Amino acid sequence: MTPARGELGRGYVLQTRPWRNTSMLVEALTADAGRIGLVARGVRSRGNRTRPLLEPFQPLLMAWTGRGELRTLTTVDAERWRAPPAGRALLAGFYCSELVMRLLGRDDVNPEVFEAYDAVITALADNGPAEPALRRFEIELLDALGFAPPLDCDVGTGEPVQPDIDYDFLVEHGPAPAYGPAGSEALRVSGAHLLAIAHREFDDADVLRSARRILRASLAPHLGSRPLKSRELYRSMYGGGST
Repeated sequence: MTPARGELGRGYVLQTRPWRNTSMLVEALTADAGRIGLVARGVRSRGNRTRPLLEPFQPLLMAWTGRGELRTLTTVDAERWRAPPAGRALLAGFYCSELVMRLLGRDDVNPEVFEAYDAVITALADNGPAEPALRRFEIELLDALGFAPPLDCDVGTGEPVQPDIDYDFLVEHGPAPAYGPAGSEALRVSGAHLLAIAHREFDDADVLRSARRILRASLAPHLGSRPLKSRELYRSMYGGGST
């Protein structure tokens, strides 16, 4: 339910950019209103006390007025303060924000997306292992948006995936038992890895590698041909690997 006029709701800043002389445009992800565009008036004025709050990855309490593409931010406060992610975790956070910006439409209310984003940013800020947190976020995001293919059943028969055989994962469809060489449109993966990914069990490095391949392929049709800026930035800073 969208917060009533003046009522504070939970939110995160996804992106900001300057607007006019002293104001700022804010893309926010909120628990109750989805992704929304806000005008933060006067926050770039000297001495403004609101501007320091409008940083990415900080859990906020926000209120706004208006309708349409852009609403007016009226109140913002810190829900709780925490140190933001740093280093590679910071770039991982930007990657998660970019996925939300690209895949969740304006005013699409989706509490599951907000909870998945809150969980991954919390994990990254706590300096835990970044890659398991990212893979959980990707699969939760795909699931919340209705894009997640089945992972634990044979796409052809509906039978449960067996851990001791290999499967060809068909993007946007799911796994089918592997016969002969892997086709150009399929990813060869063990049933054990598919089951681990389906259950969000990412303790094994080989499972993580399989998850990265499968989830990147599953996201690609929905992201389109335009590259993710966060991936390009990661490559420029850290070399061949990326989110």
